[in-house]
Amino acid sequence: MKKRTLQKALEDWHKAWDTSDSGWAWNLHHDVELEPLVAPPIERLKYILKSKPKNQWILRIDNFRPLEYEIPTGIYMDSEDYEKKLMAMVRAYKKYEKSLLPNDALWALYLKSYRECTKVAIVYIKELKKYAKVLKKAHNCDVPGNTWNGKNIFKKRKQTVHANRGQSL
Repeated sequence: MKKRTLQKALEDWHKAWDTSDSGWAWNLHHDVELEPLVAPPIERLKYILKSKPKNQWILRIDNFRPLEYEIPTGIYMDSEDYEKKLMAMVRAYKKYEKSLLPNDALWALYLKSYRECTKVAIVYIKELKKYAKVLKKAHNCDVPGNTWNGKNIFKKRKQTVHANRGQSL
């Protein structure tokens, strides 16, 4: 089987996103199956290429696709609340990042906004479980060959047991 190239992954990504007006994305983050976009998808693509390990680029890009399949409206979370909390978290982190010296107050503000955003996301993820079958069908239609395993896009690492000691390596 021919190894997939970054160029082909990027071409396929642009083909999917350049014609989409979806406000939702599959695997925008590696550990959330479906979530609303809070920024243009190209910004997330740039972030992946700038900040993530090179050996993850193709996998992340191949799984990050727009929601096109029609799904029940109950699946959509209150994205306005999530978006507000997510943007507050981003603003708090940027303030912290811009400070020249370590700043405990700004870091505490970031952590508080991160926790608020996470609370909303956790409720949403629990709600999604009610729709597991329809989501799987939609995900497979929109992203053929996706690697979502129910928790993230990365395949589970097998543990190797040492024959002499019975210990995991």
